[in-house]
This record gives sequence, C-alpha cells and structure tokens, in this order.
Amino acid sequence: MKKLIYILSIILIQASCSDSNQKKRTVTETRFLSGISNDSLKIRTEYKLVKTITDSVMEFDYISVTDSTRNFSVSFKKHQSELILGFTRYKINKNNDLNNIIISNYQFESYIHITPEIDGMGPILFNQNYGILAIGNPLGPAAAFTKNKPKFEVVNEIFEKLF
Repeated sequence: MKKLIYILSIILIQASCSDSNQKKRTVTETRFLSGISNDSLKIRTEYKLVKTITDSVMEFDYISVTDSTRNFSVSFKKHQSELILGFTRYKINKNNDLNNIIISNYQFESYIHITPEIDGMGPILFNQNYGILAIGNPLGPAAAFTKNKPKFEVVNEIFEKLF
C-alpha cells in the first residue's frame, strides 16, 4: 500500500511539473492605437505589445507608452478558440472576418461575447499571430491597433467591419 501511495505521489508531482515547464516564447512588437468616435479620430498613441506563447494559451499584454492606466491584457485559449478580455469571454463570429493586405497579411476573425452584454465591448477583430486589430465599444471610442500609423481611410475600413 505504501508503495502504491509513493508511486501515485511521484506521478502527481510529475504531472503538475509538466504544466509549469511548458515552453514559453515571448515576442515584443509595436502597435499604434487609433481611437475613433462619431467618425472622428480622437486618440492616436503608441503601445508595446508583449506576446507570451505557450502550448495552450497566448497572452497579449498591451502596454501604453504614455499612460499606464490604459494597459490591458487579452488571453487566447488555443484549443477552445476563445478570447478572454477582463472577465469577458469571446467566441468566433464566422460572419464578419476582415482581410486587407494594406493592414496585414493575416486574416482577422471577429469575436463576440459568449454571454451577450448590453454595454459590453465588442466585437473584436483578432488573429492569433497578430493579436487584436480592433475593439468595438458601444459606449465610447472604438480602438484599432496597427503596426504603423495608418491613413484615416484604412482605420475607417477597420471600424466599418466592427459595426
């Protein structure tokens, strides 16, 4: 009996260690936030995007260069194809993808709330290689995150896909 408990203990320890020893890869990129409200550009600022990639989850940390109160994080659960922003979970909406070579070589999928919220943020245009392209916000400015400072027409095209 003691031998069985010993063997089970070793198996449990190995199982718990294998999750913590997942290979992690970190990538840092620059993004420019363009915020638009009432068809007018309201804000344009620089962000540092830090992506932490493991076998099952990708973490995207958006760090504002000018205002740390605007920092936020998003998790992407690979196996469930699910985004988590704050306490809100998002799923793919297959009817509203965006593909524009000027913006990126990646196709962006639209994500909507799993549990609809009247005043919640969304939809979100996202690609797991790029991160968030845009976030809709019914109560304030919508946001687009591009690799460079785009022309207003490009930002406007992104926002047309959101609403």
